[in-house]
Amino acid sequence: MKLHIFYNGTDSNYESDFREQGRFIHGEIVSRFGKYAKDVPRQSDNVLRINGVGGSKGGNAISSGAGTAFGVQMRSDVQDIVTFVMNTRTTMKAAIQQGHSHDTELVVTMMGWSRGGIGCIYAANMVSKVWCELDKFDSAPIVLKIKIVAMDPVSGGGTNVRALDMGWLDLAVMSTVTWISSYTHQFGETVVNNLKKLNNQFVNWWELPEYVTEYHGFYAHDERSAGFATTMPTMTGLVDNRSFHLYGVPGTHSTLVGNLYPYGGGKAATNGAPSQVGLHIYRSVVRKVAQLMDAWHVEFHADYVRWLQSLNIHEDLTIAGVPVITLEELAHYKSEAQLVSIVPSFFNPLNQKDVGPLTDGRGVYIGGNKQDRKWKPASTISQFMNEQNTKSSVDSMWQWIVGSETKLEKLGGNVQAHDYNCADSDWT
Repeated sequence: MKLHIFYNGTDSNYESDFREQGRFIHGEIVSRFGKYAKDVPRQSDNVLRINGVGGSKGGNAISSGAGTAFGVQMRSDVQDIVTFVMNTRTTMKAAIQQGHSHDTELVVTMMGWSRGGIGCIYAANMVSKVWCELDKFDSAPIVLKIKIVAMDPVSGGGTNVRALDMGWLDLAVMSTVTWISSYTHQFGETVVNNLKKLNNQFVNWWELPEYVTEYHGFYAHDERSAGFATTMPTMTGLVDNRSFHLYGVPGTHSTLVGNLYPYGGGKAATNGAPSQVGLHIYRSVVRKVAQLMDAWHVEFHADYVRWLQSLNIHEDLTIAGVPVITLEELAHYKSEAQLVSIVPSFFNPLNQKDVGPLTDGRGVYIGGNKQDRKWKPASTISQFMNEQNTKSSVDSMWQWIVGSETKLEKLGGNVQAHDYNCADSDWT
C-alpha cells in the first residue's frame, strides 16, 4: 500500500497555486505534484492534500493572521496526517487477518514546502512514535516506510518553541489528548491510555527515527528574511538502508518552488517575463523531484507528462533544448536574491547581506534546537556542512573534550550534501 501526502506552505492554497497565475508562472511545485497524483482515480483515496496555514485555510482575519504569523492550525494538520496513516494501518491489518490481502508494506511519501515541509517532518516523527507504541499493544504484520521531500522547511515564529524543547507541542495539550482519545474504538482503552502518557514525550521532532528511510531536503541558499531559518533533521537509530540528502538551491524561499519573478519578488520584470535563471533552477528542482517520485513509483495523471514537456523535461526525465545560463548570470541572480526580503524591512531591518557579518548568511537549525552559524554566501552546502560544528564557545569547549565533529556528522550516518551543478541542471 502507498499513501501520498502533499502539504503546502504558509498562505499557499493548492488549488490557486496550481494554476499558472500570479508569481507561480508554471505552478508551485507541491501543488502541481499533488494535483497530478490526486487525479489518478485508482490512487485518489490514497492521496492527502493540505492547504498551508494562514489565509489559504479560509476563516476570519484573526485565525488567518495567526496562522500566517505563528503557524496556528499546524497541530490539526499533523493530526490529520497521523489519522490518515493509522486508519490505513487498521484497514490493512483487517484485510490481512481476513485473508483478503497479502500486502504487508505501507510506504508513506510526504512532500511539503516551508511550514508544510516542517509539518512533514513533525508528522513523520509523530507517526513513527505512535506506530511504535501501537506495535507494543496492537501489533500489526505491516512494515512502515516513510519517505520525505522537504522544500526549504522553515518553522517560522511560534511554531515549535525550540528554546523550551517542546517540539511541535504547545501549551494547549488538551487538543492532542482529545485527538488521541478518538482512537479508542480502533485500539482500545489500554492502547489509548498509553498513547496519552506518550503525549508528554513528543519532543525533539527534528530527530527522524528508523521508519523514515529517505529524506530529501531542498534548501534555498540565498534567503535572508528574519524568521526564515531552515531545519535539517537528525538521523537517529540504525542507519543501514536509510539515506538523507541535502540539496543546495540558488535563490530564495519562494523561487525554490516556482516563483519566477526576478529574484523571488512579488512583481514581474518590466516586460512581465520570468527570470530565465529562476526558470532554469525551477526546472532543475522539478526534474529532481520527478526522479524521486518515479523511483518511488508514484502514479500521476497524463497532464503531468504535458507539464514536464512544457518545461522541456522529457519522459525519460532528461532536459534538452533550453538556453544555458552562465556562471556570471547565476552569481548575479544569487547576489540580487540575497537582497530580497519576505518580511517588510520595517520589521526586518537586518536581513540585507550588506549589513555586516552577523546577518550576511542563511540561518540553519542543524539537528537540535540551536541555530547554527550562518550559511555564508560564498559557501556551498557541502562546504557549510563540512565545517566544524561550533556555534558558541560552549560548543568549542565540548568538541575539545569529546573530539571534533562537523555539521554533517552531527546529523548522523548516511547523510550527504549535494551542490548545485549549473551546467548539468542537477546536483553533484
